[in-house]
Amino acid sequence: MRKPAIFILICLLFTAVGAQAAHYSDTYVIPIVGHVEGANGTMWMSDVAIRNFSNQPLLVELVFIESGFNTFDNIFPLITDDIDGSVTVTANSTVLLRDILEGYEQMNVSGALLLGGNAPFAVTSRAYSDSTPEDGGVA
Repeated sequence: MRKPAIFILICLLFTAVGAQAAHYSDTYVIPIVGHVEGANGTMWMSDVAIRNFSNQPLLVELVFIESGFNTFDNIFPLITDDIDGSVTVTANSTVLLRDILEGYEQMNVSGALLLGGNAPFAVTSRAYSDSTPEDGGVA
């Protein structure tokens, strides 16, 4: 009895999410972004670049899904010191969001990033370390 109830709940959840996201023209998922400490004192972070190739301004909403255990309330609009849940990209331009999780409420965090825009756009991301390990090795 429990498995059918869980299946129905999941179907309803996907239906509700799909209905809510229907106003997006383009949606992307970046499966992993982070601002985390690595081995030997390294710091790993993620950059995201958003390219608007239309002649109109683009509004991109950013939703962060925190990773971890026992998380059922881990989906939030991405709010940092520089981002307030969305980013506006002017016509025919690119916005680079360096270390996208810097200034997030938790400093050592990783997860997935959802991006939804009101017009078609392109997005790229990279994960990297900007520090050399204390033992002199390569990160």
